[in-house]
Amino acid sequence: MSTPRQILGDQRRAPVPSTAGSIELTDTLGVPVHALLAPAGNSAASVALRLFSTAPTEAVLVTFANPGTVLLVRRSASFRRDLEAFDFVLPDGVGMCLAMKWLHRIAPRRVSFDTTSLAPEVFRHARERDLGIVLIGGAPGIATTAAGRIAEHFPGIRILGAFDGYGRADADAAKIRELQPAIVICGMGGGRQEAFLLKLREQGWRGWGFTCGGYLDQLQTDL
Repeated sequence: MSTPRQILGDQRRAPVPSTAGSIELTDTLGVPVHALLAPAGNSAASVALRLFSTAPTEAVLVTFANPGTVLLVRRSASFRRDLEAFDFVLPDGVGMCLAMKWLHRIAPRRVSFDTTSLAPEVFRHARERDLGIVLIGGAPGIATTAAGRIAEHFPGIRILGAFDGYGRADADAAKIRELQPAIVICGMGGGRQEAFLLKLREQGWRGWGFTCGGYLDQLQTDL
């Protein structure tokens, strides 16, 4: 097991502005989780500032940890290895933030991929920089409806494709690479969504990849 508190040395990207805060990698209840130690203010904006500070030369992958992640890691060593391959694993919810605070004496900020946190920041950056997006996940039609909701709230955003989460992973990854999106948002549930983004990276795609859990389903009503 890794040391409970490690400073994350981010050598793959250029230094980011100090307003983005610092990141610490922790081992929390067996899960590798990054703590965002940002100045007071919008923690999601701090993450977005760090992520989009420079164009990636490879896939930059972001996922999120909650109490359910702890259970999955305890059942699956391969899932733990997948998490370790991600650039950022951020605490999604108060429970994980409290565990990190109690175990490591730090005060991390909650970050999740939903409308209350990181999602609007990602969409804003995508629109402002004309970055193409692909959505994948959910039952047939879910991602397509979600794409429509996002387009309504962020006019001019480029959504290049929407795929359900029940196709063949290799085939879907190949289709997505052909579309050449800068951003892929994947909602397939814990384990599958991480494995899919890692597959995209292995196949040579480069860009920003985010897991989103059930967020695409949430967008069936409104953003």
